[in-house]
Order: sequence, then structure tokens, then C-alpha cells
Amino acid sequence: MLLRRLLCISFALLFVMASGMSGYMFIEHWPLLDSLYMTVITIASVEFMEVHPLTEQGRIFMIFLILGGTGVLVYGISTIIAFIAEGDLTHALRRRKMQNKIAAMKNHFIVCGVGQTGKYVLDEVVRTRKDVVAIDRDSAKIKLLSEQGICYVQGDATHNSVLKAAGIEKARGIVSALQLSDRGQ
Repeated sequence: MLLRRLLCISFALLFVMASGMSGYMFIEHWPLLDSLYMTVITIASVEFMEVHPLTEQGRIFMIFLILGGTGVLVYGISTIIAFIAEGDLTHALRRRKMQNKIAAMKNHFIVCGVGQTGKYVLDEVVRTRKDVVAIDRDSAKIKLLSEQGICYVQGDATHNSVLKAAGIEKARGIVSALQLSDRGQ
């Protein structure tokens, strides 16, 4: 989610930069470096001096460049601040670290379903210090696994993509402790 937002912000910023450079080159007939310089100081609101005097069309263009560039910057900064303030950044970093840990696992066990039986099996595997990945759809159970430091994949254990995310190709064994309601029946 963050990556998608950052990519959108990056593309929007690149679009504004390219538009600014093109606008100065087309409207004012400035060289590339002067156009780039003016675009950067305009978007960054540095209030530095203009490299060349602006025509009336150039001033109108600059107004739109300031509004567009400032809008993109404010949106980008507010998105990043909101992401950090809401704790999503910490969660995303923790989730990424866990995905890398699961990807590196070999000869681990997968426990599908963390109900009463699955929790017992999971506790036994953890007690014997074996690598384990738990799969469950219930976000409350996933939260408990996360708090205990147990690797997990949230999803439906009957789907191949979820099993692959848990590293089934390299697993030593799999325990299915799904309840009838866990399978959506």
C-alpha cells in the first residue's frame, strides 16, 4: 500500500518536473539547465531569483506550476506523515521482515488454523524450537500470533497462494487443524 502511494507521488512529482521544464523551454525558450533550475526552485518554494525575466505567459505558467507542484509536495509529505503517525510504517516493516524470514525457512512446519487444536499443535512446535508458520483468516488470532513473535500468513489455508506464502515448497510438514467454519462451509 505504501509502495503504491509512494510510486504515485513519485510519478506525480516527475510529471510536474517534466511539465515545468517543458513549459519553461517552450514558453520562455530557455535552455534545459535553466528550465530545470527554475522548476526546482519554483516547486520547492525557495523564493530564489529568476534566471531570466519572465514574460506574461511565463508568469501565468509559473502560477500553475506553483499550485501543481505545491499540491503534489503537500500530498506527498502528508501521506508519509500519516503513514508514520498511524503506525503503518512500523507494521509494514515488521511484516516485510517476517515475509523475508518465512522465505528463508527450510524444513519448517505449517499449521493451518489456529483454533483450539491448531493452537495446541502450534504451542508444541514452538516449545520444541522448530520453525513454524501459522495460517489463519481471523485477524484477532493473527494479532495474537504477531504479539507472540510467531510467523504467520493471514488468509485461507485452502488457497495455493496462501500455502506458497507460508513456504509450503520447503516445509517439512503441514498440519491442518481447520474447523468446518474455517473452510467457509
